[in-house]
Amino acid sequence: TVRWLQERGGVKRDPGGKPVQMLGVVQDIDDRKRAELALAERELQLRDAQILARIGNWSANIETGELSWSDEIYRIFGHEPGSFAPSIKAFHAAIHPDDHELVEESERRAQKTGIHDVVHRIVRPDGVVRHVHELAQAENDATGKLLRMTGTVQDITEQVEVERALIAARDEADRANMTKSEFLSS
Repeated sequence: TVRWLQERGGVKRDPGGKPVQMLGVVQDIDDRKRAELALAERELQLRDAQILARIGNWSANIETGELSWSDEIYRIFGHEPGSFAPSIKAFHAAIHPDDHELVEESERRAQKTGIHDVVHRIVRPDGVVRHVHELAQAENDATGKLLRMTGTVQDITEQVEVERALIAARDEADRANMTKSEFLSS
């Protein structure tokens, strides 16, 4: 069988620098190395799943304003992963102006219920408007003060556009039926 080993050693030298003795240890690290490789594979699978589903995960420290994003959230918000340091302030700046109150109300509700669940628009740096669904859980201290939130953001723009197209088609069909009924009744 093939096993992962770690070797460490030191060389004793004579006064002239010539090696005279080597003492070392060989350690079997097979279990640890296989666990590391399995974890790396799972991380790749998670990253690929997030890209396919257009969903990313985040964590926000309410007290410090720090925000951490997975790579997919950078892409959702129109940035290259790691291209800037996300913050709660920067996140709020990306919210569509008409949706600020909607998001803030969901954040206030999260402090009471523990759940932040809101669909809203964001404006990317290139001006493109995207629809996102945020779902998060809130963590409060003993007094009920909101400390942190962790959750997901999913880009649902295509879903919203399909729903709008279906509603428009239904409305058009209703208008056509009404027109037909008026024509037949006259």
